Amino acid sequence: MSIKLKPHNVETYKKVTDKLKESNKVAVIHPTGTGKMYIALKLLEANKEKKAIYVAPSNPILHDVKKNIFAEGMTMSEFPNLKRITYQKLARLTDEEIQELDADIIVLDEFHHCGAPEWGKGVDRLLKRNEGASVLGLSATPLRYTDGLRDMTDELFENSVAAEMTLEEAIESEILPKASYVSTLYGYDKALKDMQTNIDKIKDEDKREEAQKLLESLRGKLDENTQNLPELFSEHMKNKTGKYIVFCRNIEDMNEKMEQAQKMFWRVNPNMTIRGVSSKIKESDKILTEFEQDSEEGTLKLLYAVDMLNEGYHIRDLDGVVMMRPTFSPTIYTQQLGRALTVGGDKSPVVLDLVNNFDSCKIIEDFAERMKKYKGNDKTGRTESSKKSRFSIVDTTKEFREIAEKITELSKRNKVKLEQKIEIFEEFMKTGEELVGNTTFEGYPIGQWAIQIRSSLKRMNEGKDDEISIKPTKDQLEKLESMGILERKIDSTIDEKIDTLVEWRRKYPKIKIIPIATDEELREYAKTDEEFKQIQEEYKRIQRYYDYAKYRKYQGKLNEEQIQRCKNGRVGGVFGHPIEIEELSKKYRIKEKDIDYILTKYGTLDNFYEMHKKGAIKGEKDKELEAIIIKDTIDVDQNSNRGYDDLWSALEMNYMGYNFYSSEELKRLIDEKLTENEKYVLEKRFGLVDGTIPKNLENVGEELSKTRERIRQIEKHAIRKLKKPAITRKIARFTLCYNPEFTTSAEREQVERIKKDIQLQNGDLSKNLARLRKIEKKIEEKQKIGTYLEGDEIKIENLELSIRTFNGLKRAGINSLSDLANVTEKQFMEFRNMGKSSLEEIIIKMQQHGICFREDNEQRGKQDGSKVQNANDEQQRKQKCSKEQTANDEQNKKTGSYSEGNEIKIENLELSIRTFNGLKRAGINSLSDLANVTEKQFRKFKNIGKVGFEEIVNKMQQYGICFREDGEQQGKQNDSKEQTANDEQKKKEMNFENMTIEELQNAVQQNDKTIKDNNKAIKQRLVKRLLEQQRIIEEQQAEIEGLSNQKGVIEWTIMEW
Repeated sequence: MSIKLKPHNVETYKKVTDKLKESNKVAVIHPTGTGKMYIALKLLEANKEKKAIYVAPSNPILHDVKKNIFAEGMTMSEFPNLKRITYQKLARLTDEEIQELDADIIVLDEFHHCGAPEWGKGVDRLLKRNEGASVLGLSATPLRYTDGLRDMTDELFENSVAAEMTLEEAIESEILPKASYVSTLYGYDKALKDMQTNIDKIKDEDKREEAQKLLESLRGKLDENTQNLPELFSEHMKNKTGKYIVFCRNIEDMNEKMEQAQKMFWRVNPNMTIRGVSSKIKESDKILTEFEQDSEEGTLKLLYAVDMLNEGYHIRDLDGVVMMRPTFSPTIYTQQLGRALTVGGDKSPVVLDLVNNFDSCKIIEDFAERMKKYKGNDKTGRTESSKKSRFSIVDTTKEFREIAEKITELSKRNKVKLEQKIEIFEEFMKTGEELVGNTTFEGYPIGQWAIQIRSSLKRMNEGKDDEISIKPTKDQLEKLESMGILERKIDSTIDEKIDTLVEWRRKYPKIKIIPIATDEELREYAKTDEEFKQIQEEYKRIQRYYDYAKYRKYQGKLNEEQIQRCKNGRVGGVFGHPIEIEELSKKYRIKEKDIDYILTKYGTLDNFYEMHKKGAIKGEKDKELEAIIIKDTIDVDQNSNRGYDDLWSALEMNYMGYNFYSSEELKRLIDEKLTENEKYVLEKRFGLVDGTIPKNLENVGEELSKTRERIRQIEKHAIRKLKKPAITRKIARFTLCYNPEFTTSAEREQVERIKKDIQLQNGDLSKNLARLRKIEKKIEEKQKIGTYLEGDEIKIENLELSIRTFNGLKRAGINSLSDLANVTEKQFMEFRNMGKSSLEEIIIKMQQHGICFREDNEQRGKQDGSKVQNANDEQQRKQKCSKEQTANDEQNKKTGSYSEGNEIKIENLELSIRTFNGLKRAGINSLSDLANVTEKQFRKFKNIGKVGFEEIVNKMQQYGICFREDGEQQGKQNDSKEQTANDEQKKKEMNFENMTIEELQNAVQQNDKTIKDNNKAIKQRLVKRLLEQQRIIEEQQAEIEGLSNQKGVIEWTIMEW
């Protein structure tokens, strides 16, 4: 068996499931009796494997859940993961108990109750601790009329509504049964007493006499109406042995009405069974069951109810309801009315509404008016001949209302002139009391007068003068000012309230008006407990103002300018969000409330981006939004399917936290390099086929009839194939990893700006990529020629120097590397506060950029440091080449050999700091100095150990020189040329033509052995060299980290200071 939906709910259920794919919250607003609960049950049936929580305001509704499941031929065992709980019990659960619920689906039945303070807190905790759960809300009346017209659809579901239907639409569309509605007055003593009080205050004798006559007439008609109640019941309660619910105010009222049952309903049927239920009566569930199952013939079945059957619970085969409680609330009125209108019944129920006051008549009048307007509406789809209303209305209160309105009109005071108002204000001021909006004095609404006067004067000042404007004389204006009437002591007008709401959001940007903020959020702006209490009180006032503004909006009493002020002022709630947030929402394809959340918490998207760069964004929600708003993986082909982004990230190809790739190239390589199985697994796991949702390992395994583990292995193997460097290099486009040696600060800043625009998805991606490529080409050109281009300037601010060295250079007028290249080492040491450590620091920085200090006694113009040093090296090599290197300088470079006269300073050898300092202390300043010492002498140098020795040997080998042999003074020789000369000499010495075959074979074998030994020696030497390079890199990294840490501490200290 399966849950069956009525035709009108089939489409609604589809909309619910579609909405839940877009958002995890959705509401259904259908009238009572239309079968909303079945939509929830269908959702639960389709997700039996998921944990579900069904929350309702009362146990009878939860019982109805079970009853409806049984009615569909199913049992509760078919819903093993379903838990049912009331809002009251939920509110009592601890945070740990709520956490343990671990819900995947949450159903909030009659969700308008979530606006109640304690119940609302329970629901709030449930939703916060189950953020990933799908939430379905059901209600017929989402507006809380007695709570400032709070719209719970807006507060809980952000207006995510799958379907909305009015009561009149459901009746006229034949979803609900044809019904009769009869209203009359009963229990009106208090209303008559209030009228008498107002009549006694009428000063005009003629008016007072006329009103008194009308009141006496009204009393007579009402008494006659009460006496005729049994006849009224008998006339309209057609089924004399049927089932009827009688709604009462409270238990005392119910007991009283039950005692009067025989007197009221004897004309319907003197044989009656009377029962009473209430949430406060323990046996109510049992009594309710008895009433439902009562099939005794010949008796009238009456069930008196208090607060138990107002909503959610449906009794089949009901013949009607009698409403004998005040109907001030349209919510309760609609809910009670719906008890008789359950979908699927074949009866035409009657609704008998007994009103005890004239204000309640307004609700009945409004409902009757809506039904008349809806009759024949095209939404019903009915033909002209059938457009007669299916809801007949008999309103016997109309005559009484007309008389009551006449009495009220006669009781009104004559219009008070401004001069009289001023006199009354003066009398009030003598009392010393505070004048506020609802202040009355001697029966006069002087608080409202003050508001009207201020509002009228404001309109006049804005040039909006009209006939209703109050136009005080100069003397009257002075009197009003002197009494403080014109001073805005409270926010009285709607404009004043809106101004206050906007100012609150500006003053406390992190405290939203809707949803209601927590005490923790309020406390963030309070330094003391006293300030916290003040903010709490002010926030309560802000909530009242918002409710009032919302009420005015629903009533259509806010103009467009006022609504726009609320919107642009980020008041939120029913007023929506500013244009800026709407545009950002469309841009990033996320909800406006999420953009508002980011702007509220971080101020601007720029601030959010800076926090992203620092890795300082915390919290699950923040990180989810970070991944959407800031793209670390950029597809140059701009494919809308983000599955390729996820796959590229899975390849772990992020070079510096961000990179570019080509989805088209990735797609092509998937087709080319992967097997059909591997391709299928990646497509399903990452949702690479448009319109598909990524699937988990289990689901893909089921499709391929393979285990979860096997699918994981296939996925891993496929990704490993794509991760091969030769493949990923084809996919990658930019890495933004530029050689710092050839990147100026201006270029770095420009790259960062472009990167920020790309990551925040600002502007056209193609244009941003073109700008990026232009910079990259320039840097590549500089790297190729080994120098900076003309105009490139490396400022010392970009060298990450220690504070002491930086300040010393600034005092000496050194602002760039080219300035440094124009001073000698001796001049540098004369700079104030420049010691040995500063010299070593500067030498390292200059080495990194390929420049050195100017030599003594030479005046050189300010040039790019890198170019100057290269020119010097070339000139020195040309002047000092030995006779053994008669070839030109280009050949010298190719052979890598240098003669004794070549002057290669150790500053240009990129040595480790320890080795460099050891050589300097020993007086070694160049390679020629090294060539003039023996290995034994070198090993005696202070702080030069085994590692330093191996480092120097490698450097000397690169330049084709070696240590002087003991007892001999040898200059630096070119190993490459010497080897060539030796080979030529050996060729001359060997006469291969005169050798025998055996001798040649022996020579070849000997040469093979020599080559093998040499290869082994070369391999050992290369391994040794690689190990040494690795060690040097590690030392450099440690040095860099040390300097960075030192810089961070110094910057922190400066900030603190």
